Amino acid sequence: MVHGLIRALHFLDHENLDMIPPSVASPDDLLQFHTRSYLDVISKCARGTPVSAGTLSRHGLEDDCPVFHGLAAHVRLAGGGSITAARTPHRWRPASRARRVRRRVLLRERRGVVRADPACDPRAGARARR
Repeated sequence: MVHGLIRALHFLDHENLDMIPPSVASPDDLLQFHTRSYLDVISKCARGTPVSAGTLSRHGLEDDCPVFHGLAAHVRLAGGGSITAARTPHRWRPASRARRVRRRVLLRERRGVVRADPACDPRAGARARR
């Protein structure tokens, strides 16, 4: 759902953005951050084994973070995504002011928020100076 919204708003259409697929975290990777008890509860829930409300509550698996089908796979994928992001070397290049303005204009045009006015369009000025 979130990726669909991000794609619909064209947030991924940027020259400096690379989509990197996440890896799936191993149990050892998950144990670097989560307790064995928490991972055991997640595994039990994934197998359909009943878990008491008190146990779920102790591990924060209630109300705004309920147990759902596929939770164990989600935890492995979310953890793997965080690990992948942390291990990936990032290429960061500060954008010039003209590029930032151009990006804002293009994003607004795509969303239909504003119709580009040639007098305000930084691309028009660049063409005129050539």
